Amino acid sequence: METDRSTREIRALETRWQVRLPDAFSRLYGAFEYPFISPCEFLPLDSLLSDGDRWRGMLPQFLPFGDDGDENYFGFYVPSTAVGSDFPVLMWDHEYDHYFPIASNFDSFLRWCVIYGRYLAQDSFEEEEAGGEGEDAQRLEFAELLSLPPELVRDAIPRNERELNERILRADGQNAWAISQLGGHFFRQGKIERARDYFVRASEAAPWFADPYYLLAETYRLSGDEARACRLWWHVFESPIAFSTRTSNYNLGDSHPETEVYEAAANRCVECRSQLEESSTASPLWRLLQEGDPFSPGPRFALAEELKAAGDAAGRERELLNALTLATDSRDIARAYEELIALYERIGRTRDATLCRRDAALD
Repeated sequence: METDRSTREIRALETRWQVRLPDAFSRLYGAFEYPFISPCEFLPLDSLLSDGDRWRGMLPQFLPFGDDGDENYFGFYVPSTAVGSDFPVLMWDHEYDHYFPIASNFDSFLRWCVIYGRYLAQDSFEEEEAGGEGEDAQRLEFAELLSLPPELVRDAIPRNERELNERILRADGQNAWAISQLGGHFFRQGKIERARDYFVRASEAAPWFADPYYLLAETYRLSGDEARACRLWWHVFESPIAFSTRTSNYNLGDSHPETEVYEAAANRCVECRSQLEESSTASPLWRLLQEGDPFSPGPRFALAEELKAAGDAAGRERELLNALTLATDSRDIARAYEELIALYERIGRTRDATLCRRDAALD
């Protein structure tokens, strides 16, 4: 009976979100009323159906389904190009209000939870007596119910972050975050060519995520190819601000500035202006970075208007999403939603328009 109820609620959620949810998502809620696998506490279906954990100002394409207990959320990223139900899973960082890829799809996210959860809990494993069941017994039951490989639970716990990311990558070959972290490991060792290979892979796994372009540019800067580095730093600005994190996430060395990836890329482009292509330095975006305040919503609205006049719908969407991310005043947030709704309706993206309209009405 409970399974029948969860099936009805899953179908209702698909209708509300206008997506087809992964089979593993349905199996999860069919097996557990309140699913939990460290570090993710999945949200109850009735909360998802009522938009209880959406918030005003979030990216419309982000569909949160769980949190980590520290106000950071996990959710699907459903861009306009999404096909089927194989959506990437993002983590939203509460402190910095940015989104980054945790897994390339939901099945891989469940694997990530098992691997990362065991890594976080390794101190408790060390305290258990030999033969004690502890948390791994629960994880093994979870893996069996969801048809996950049992070796995820039975393998030795990774001893350090490099082994952790290698394990995650074996379970999810398109995990852009793990790939980038491993690239950072080789970057710190001075193995620039090897680091570059990883950063290229990360950029291909999640082309909408800005960090790998910045990291890749840094490898070319160190090898003396400033022109190529500049093109890649510029590429950071072609992704929304919310899809870039902080340089400190990659531990690039004591001499590397610890700041927002977006800000670091802007500073690098200013330094190498002569190497940028004319199409970049002649663009309204370059003028904003040079003369305006790129971290205020007002200039982003103005840039969105210029791009609208130029017929650049993709650029306009990016700038409106930037304005939404940067806005703190309720009037700016309302304006961002209003203009996004008009854009999405004009280009036929009714799902995104609907989500924007609902989010705009939240308290």
